[in-house]
Amino acid sequence: LFESKMALENMLNELKKYLGLQPSEEIDIEGRVVLEGDLEYSLSELERIAINKRTDLSNLKLTRKLLELDIKQARSECRPSADLTANYGYEGRGEDVAESLKNFDSNRWGVALVINIPIFDWGRRRKIVKSKEFALKSLDLQIKELEETIKYSIRMNYSSYLNAKQRLKLLEKNVEQAKENLRI
Repeated sequence: LFESKMALENMLNELKKYLGLQPSEEIDIEGRVVLEGDLEYSLSELERIAINKRTDLSNLKLTRKLLELDIKQARSECRPSADLTANYGYEGRGEDVAESLKNFDSNRWGVALVINIPIFDWGRRRKIVKSKEFALKSLDLQIKELEETIKYSIRMNYSSYLNAKQRLKLLEKNVEQAKENLRI
């Protein structure tokens, strides 16, 4: 009986680990004998909690967002760009600053327009965009694989937990039966 209780406690701790919960947190599962540390979540709820609390998965999703921004930037570098600059100034003459401020001889102004059209990059920019898009697809596969691994681990631990709980019930019945046999 003691070994079964310890196995049950170990399964709960393993489940907490996969859910990203602290070992000291109390959790309960529905549909079983209520024991300390029992879980009160369905399997789908446990999977959802685990996926939302896993920091490695959160980091991959943040990396995905950054990669999407990188792709937008790389695409923008393939398009023509234009810079417009304008300036205006006065010019004064004199012996000192005060006198030059009084005698403005001329004013100057200028406008500059610079247009950049990426024609002869020999496909370098497009290759950069394609490589980033490939990295995004690869990251999406990593995210999907990690989610499936988390779900699989939750299912396995949940199943082990239910098996341990069932064994505990059977052992408790065996103890009751042994006490009854001893009494007779």
